[in-house]
Amino acid sequence: MLKRSAIFAVLAFALLLFRAPGLSAQGSSGTAPAPATPDNAGRFVGDWDIATDNAGFALTVKPDSGKLIADLTGQQGTQHVTDVTLNGKSLVLKYNFDYQGTAVPTVVTLTPNGDNLDVSMDFGGGAFTMGGTGKKKKQS
Repeated sequence: MLKRSAIFAVLAFALLLFRAPGLSAQGSSGTAPAPATPDNAGRFVGDWDIATDNAGFALTVKPDSGKLIADLTGQQGTQHVTDVTLNGKSLVLKYNFDYQGTAVPTVVTLTPNGDNLDVSMDFGGGAFTMGGTGKKKKQS
């Protein structure tokens, strides 16, 4: 818990010192991301366990009115994500979370790797990043 608090304190301090530039609308593939729908990103729909070196998260991706939305749940509670796009083969979730009154822009990129996901989390426009993996939960 202390390690996570220290990480977020460094992140908040970095955000205050270096106002991170806005996130580019253009993806890393050089093309603009497309809205994620059940048709173009259906392989991501479901419940996932996300593990990073620093934390674990539960991720639910589901259809809503013809597009995909997501809920990312961890020790800090649940973050409802409506900005969900497809950039190449990667699903990209963008949201802000509140850290002691400061909105921290966050981008989670989920890239298929066989039946699993490679996960990249970017906080504050690159002020802090972490990677991990995702495994789809078994349906009962």
